[in-house]
Amino acid sequence: MFAIFPPDRTTTKQIGGSRMRSITCILMLILTSQVLSQGLPSWVMRPPQPAGAFVAVGMGEGKADALARALVDISTQLEIFDQMNKPDTSLITSMVMERSFGDVSIKFLDKSYSETELVDGIESMNEYFESSTELRLDKDEHKWIAKQYLSYLNKAGQEQDKTHFEITGFNAGLNDVMAELSATGFTFKIFANQDAYYLLTIYRP
Repeated sequence: MFAIFPPDRTTTKQIGGSRMRSITCILMLILTSQVLSQGLPSWVMRPPQPAGAFVAVGMGEGKADALARALVDISTQLEIFDQMNKPDTSLITSMVMERSFGDVSIKFLDKSYSETELVDGIESMNEYFESSTELRLDKDEHKWIAKQYLSYLNKAGQEQDKTHFEITGFNAGLNDVMAELSATGFTFKIFANQDAYYLLTIYRP
């Protein structure tokens, strides 16, 4: 089951969306540096930075996965940019976000917490994070939805993780999503090998 839901204030000791984003960035750097010698285009590690544009490189097991990751990255940049240009507003530390580009919308939740508890008189660290994303095209009778959920729990050294990804569509496909995004100021460049899809995404508002 997939849902976009608010932070649970009854169990959350410390919400830190930036923690998960830092972990994701580190993993992205490690993965891309490991395969840089395998013929990847230079923009994977060094994407262009055109003036007045927001840029992201999404990497995933499929094109839809890569697109969703790139849109979350660009939406996060836009959110931070909006926050910085509002008076008396501090930067976000957790992320519950929804943004639309034409008839395409992206919803995203990034939540984590950590706490220390005593187990048989010994301090133990519990850590948890979860991330859920919904990418949707809703245009007249054309509908397409991609949903992704990730979670990780480390409780007293016992680790558990869950992942789920699904796509549903009616009279629409991923090409329709990308065409709608292109009409709202996006440009794309894609590269794929046996390991992953890489999607250079540039948005000019």
